[in-house]
Amino acid sequence: MPELDGVRGLAIAMVIAFHLVQAMPVISQALPRHVITVSRLGQTGVDLFFVLSGYLITSILLRQRGCTGALKNFWGRRFLRIFPLYYVVLTLAWIVPQIRTLPVDVAASDAWLWSYLANIPPTISHQETSLPHFWSLAVEEQFYLFWPLLALMVTPRIVGRVSLALFVLAPIARWYSVTIGWSAFYALPCRMDALAAGAWLATCTKERSLNVEMLRRIRWLVPIGLVGAGAWF
Repeated sequence: MPELDGVRGLAIAMVIAFHLVQAMPVISQALPRHVITVSRLGQTGVDLFFVLSGYLITSILLRQRGCTGALKNFWGRRFLRIFPLYYVVLTLAWIVPQIRTLPVDVAASDAWLWSYLANIPPTISHQETSLPHFWSLAVEEQFYLFWPLLALMVTPRIVGRVSLALFVLAPIARWYSVTIGWSAFYALPCRMDALAAGAWLATCTKERSLNVEMLRRIRWLVPIGLVGAGAWF
């Protein structure tokens, strides 16, 4: 869907803008204060990615319900699409620093990163891995592991209800994680509201209770909602 490509492009631009302003003082010092404030909305670009993932993955799973080997085929495609490139990047990030000095050095002993669990250390101990941006990939892969078990085995209506329940429970998980000293930003249960929102939209389009034409008509609400969320939080 071209509309989703547009949303994906918006999310990418938001994340890049946020990191450029935060990581490069030369840029932040040259920008007006209000531009810097708007750039902080770039953090919500990750949430947009999660909403898209929830929608696309749930749509695929609902189409495959009842097909022989649907679960195995889904996991196989996810593995071939993500894992080879992921481990190529990790291997290069480990080998190259052995040849020349670089700011990033992936240690062979960084078990969390090599086991695709880069979101766990910053969650429980506030310590990032040597490639900290991989945390969002870890969150998505953890979602891909358990969500098909539900989406392929129950009706779309039940998937929708579970999605709404997870959407409500995620803020509670964030609050609880803070009370026990965990970082709510990186944990899957604390990020499930965005993934669940996308999953719920997928069930709505499947059940025809929310059609694509309606989504096109309300697409202009997305940037307004992002600005409002940034101003609120």
